[in-house]
Amino acid sequence: MDRGRGRGRGSQMLSVPRLEVGTELGIHSLALTDGETRPPGYLSESELIGLMEKHGIGTDASIASHINNIQARDYVSLGGGRTLVPTQLGTALIHGYRKIDPELVLPTVRAAIEAECGKIAKGEADAKAVLQHALSVFEAKFRYFVSHLEAMDELFEATFTPLGKSGQPFTRCGRCRKVMTLISSRPARLFCPTCNETLSLPQDGVFQKHGGKRCPLDGFELLYFSLGRKSTSVGRSFVLCPYCYANPPFESGARSGMGCDQCLHPDCEHGLVRHAVVPCPRGLVDGVR
Repeated sequence: MDRGRGRGRGSQMLSVPRLEVGTELGIHSLALTDGETRPPGYLSESELIGLMEKHGIGTDASIASHINNIQARDYVSLGGGRTLVPTQLGTALIHGYRKIDPELVLPTVRAAIEAECGKIAKGEADAKAVLQHALSVFEAKFRYFVSHLEAMDELFEATFTPLGKSGQPFTRCGRCRKVMTLISSRPARLFCPTCNETLSLPQDGVFQKHGGKRCPLDGFELLYFSLGRKSTSVGRSFVLCPYCYANPPFESGARSGMGCDQCLHPDCEHGLVRHAVVPCPRGLVDGVR
């Protein structure tokens, strides 16, 4: 080793004596420090773009939309330095896919599809043949995944609170007649653990039972919705059938978010036919409005 080679952060030159094989050196001091390994940092948007280009995933026009999609679907969130931080949902999905079919989360799967599309554009492959091959591959993967779905369910149950346990028993389902759970946190919704069905509800308000009355169309118990004292918004209160609210029953004149006061069913005591203000039929005949 040469004398004087190496410079520290300060201004002093380190002087190292010439060492020969067999030279014995005395111990100057001993120190014990604690430390632990650290995981690698999160990928930044630019680093992810570089990896996508390396593996042939996406194009200049589609890469940005791919990154936007995983944020919109809550798989990742944007952290400091524009890093992409996996969410609890994104992490659970990745572990679930790896547990059932690791190929589904490898970049090679998407890259292979992109490569075949490139061959089609160059006239090197037949579009119908490529499409049929891709469909057959993913159909087989889909069937295998569904047959092993319990592995994903177990992982999600361990990661998240089951939906049926996150609310309070509130009203009865019109199909199975079992109790449905009211999930008050946004978005507010009803969940039937027996039918495994979720029904959307109006937001930012208070729900009350409506005396056990049922909808004549589907048998679901009616609810009374009001904005409540905490809300500063101006709006109406109304009776609703939770199933009709989420699934409008009529092909025309109905829309999602319909209360009973907009229902066209002639036998519903809360419906539009019973409570709407219309011209008097006799007056119209006599020419008087």
